[in-house]
Amino acid sequence: MEERVIDIFKQIAAIPRVSGSEKAMCDYLADFAKQRGLSCTRDDFLNVIIERPASEKKKNSAGVFLQAHTDIVCEKAAGSTHDFAKDPITVIRDGDLLKAKDTTLGADNGIGVAMMLAALEENFDNPRIVALFTADEERGMGGVKNFELDDYKDVPALINLDAEDEGIFLSSCAGGVRCAFEIDVERKEYGGASDGTGGSLTQLAVTVKGLNGGHSGLMIDRENANAILVLTRVLRRILRHVWFKLLDISGGGKENSIPSLASAVIAVQPDEVAMVCQIADAVCAEVRGEYEETEKSITVECAEHSEVFATHIDGGALGKLLNLILLLPNGLLKRNLKNNTAVASSNLGVLKVEGDKIITAGMARSNIDSCKEQIVAQFTALARMTGCRFTASNDYPAWEHKSTSRIRDHFVNVYRQQYNKEPNVESVHAGLECAYFAKKLPALDIISVGCDIHGAHSIRENVSVSSALRTYQLVKAALETL
Repeated sequence: MEERVIDIFKQIAAIPRVSGSEKAMCDYLADFAKQRGLSCTRDDFLNVIIERPASEKKKNSAGVFLQAHTDIVCEKAAGSTHDFAKDPITVIRDGDLLKAKDTTLGADNGIGVAMMLAALEENFDNPRIVALFTADEERGMGGVKNFELDDYKDVPALINLDAEDEGIFLSSCAGGVRCAFEIDVERKEYGGASDGTGGSLTQLAVTVKGLNGGHSGLMIDRENANAILVLTRVLRRILRHVWFKLLDISGGGKENSIPSLASAVIAVQPDEVAMVCQIADAVCAEVRGEYEETEKSITVECAEHSEVFATHIDGGALGKLLNLILLLPNGLLKRNLKNNTAVASSNLGVLKVEGDKIITAGMARSNIDSCKEQIVAQFTALARMTGCRFTASNDYPAWEHKSTSRIRDHFVNVYRQQYNKEPNVESVHAGLECAYFAKKLPALDIISVGCDIHGAHSIRENVSVSSALRTYQLVKAALETL
């Protein structure tokens, strides 16, 4: 049954799981339950509940929630044609690791979903299991926000399976808010020739790539470079020496991911192409030196670009954008000096042009609500200073640590027996759905556990097979002894 967890995960990887579009996954879960004679309910928000009755020996024991989310972060490598709305993820076994080909793997949180399904079908002495499969977690926790749990107030404990380190049990998490800036764009006639060369101008795509990227909460303290910040740094440097027209600009893909790729298309005089390339190389060398321990593969490429553009972005909008990003607080902002963990951070994750607007968006996080509020206040003031519009949305609460927890103590004891060592109990600088469950059911006793997942929210995401199997055995042993 251990390897069954991996088999189920591979099945899940073949199902599109874009946030907000998890219907195919809901259908899979409903069919899974039907084939095993388990009750299954689903709501209009694509959340699913599957219940397994207690075994005869456990019929008098308290029930328990198992919980994981079904959607994934959709990131892919530059040049990849993968369509997350329809294409299966290609899972590759590399020794003990599962990886994906040029995309995120979806082990966050697919491996948790697989463990839940294995626990629903394996024959063991189980308590009543209420398996909660939530949707739209990665886009703002839309599923759990709308989950109706009034009929389950008698269930005393919840085991969340969205942690990413074996042997580290989470007892609290950060709250977060999605932040977006908009800049109005005045479209100017480009005046380029029909071949897209811009008449006497040469079009160049300036691309920052090869960065680590990653989860903007779990990996923010590793101080990886942000591709959007590097790109705008390159453009500011170019403007010191070379006049250009900005035709397009984009970067990142998700507010909660550190962007590993960003690109701008500019038009310059042909005799200044060499200088632009030299400037790009110089900035790349500077950044590589500043991040010599983490960003060894960063490149800034300049290549001629043939796409035809009818208009270019006015210089005023470009100036606002460059000033905004230069001044925007980004990265780790506050650290707990007692345990060296992140307390507050912000991440710029998306940059795009939509119609007559430039939009740049990201996330602010903190384990202390007042710190999060202060970051939002800074962003609001900065928007006024730079002539941008700012909105904060999808604000979600922190999950506060409880000094006493029966489910936590139980997992600690089971872990000691299985591993013959002590686990760590920690807080995490990322949002977990646990916060909403705690808000909806204040008496609920909650713990978050998981296996070793590295590079979540990036194309380097991988999961340890042996860790996943050990963690499943831990969860099953905890269920058997509740």
